[in-house]
Amino acid sequence: MRKMLVSVAATFAFVLSASAYAEVKKDDVAKVQYEIPAGMKVTTQGNMVAIEEDKKAEGAKEVAFFISTFDKADQQKAMGEMDTVLSSFLKDVKPAGDPAKDKLNGMDAVKVKATATFGGKPANVTMVILQPPGPKMLIIAGVVLTDKKDTWGPIAGKFIGSFKPL
Repeated sequence: MRKMLVSVAATFAFVLSASAYAEVKKDDVAKVQYEIPAGMKVTTQGNMVAIEEDKKAEGAKEVAFFISTFDKADQQKAMGEMDTVLSSFLKDVKPAGDPAKDKLNGMDAVKVKATATFGGKPANVTMVILQPPGPKMLIIAGVVLTDKKDTWGPIAGKFIGSFKPL
């Protein structure tokens, strides 16, 4: 009986974790892939990808992700573009610590954390500047309402951690 319960629990956990991600996206130019969380809408405009909750009204969103792809030589321009996009819906942005060099699945990365308001509510912001193996770099930004951190935090962490070289 105990083996059967463990087997059922393991199967249930696998189904839950597998269903948390709807699709794998590949960026052949940057030579990276990442997973889109289930229930999220993807919009691409130029070099910017927005990923947000599909069925919620604009003011009710609890989480959003943004990815900007840019030439390695255009880092300042890319940061300016990302700043323009983020400042269109984030207010009162304040750094939460210093930038930290890191590795993300073997790729060089710099992580920056901040607090802000998102839709008038307190939010946590994580930005990662990622150097994949291709000729492009990525800026990945994740925004989660502070009071929804327990719900969305693990999904945001898994999304950012899903970036892998091709």
